[in-house]
Amino acid sequence: MSAAITVKYLGNERLENQIRERLEQDLSMHDDGWRVTVLGSEGNDRWEIKVYGSNGLVHAVKKLDADQTVNKIAEEAAHMVKVASQQKLAS
Repeated sequence: MSAAITVKYLGNERLENQIRERLEQDLSMHDDGWRVTVLGSEGNDRWEIKVYGSNGLVHAVKKLDADQTVNKIAEEAAHMVKVASQQKLAS
């Protein structure tokens, strides 16, 4: 099963689609049931990336300023999954 990706509340549907497509591409090699969410916030201009493992636990949360690029967001999320995968293998 490939990673499930949710991108919402960024205020720009085109940007959300770009991020989702990039994450689907970058995370296609991770078949461990990962779930990645990228969420905007109505209360401020920050974005949040969360990575959930197959066990349902949140492995990482990263908050970014709203002016981050698609590439930066995708790189951060892919890095978070990679680190969480390594931690999972080490335990």
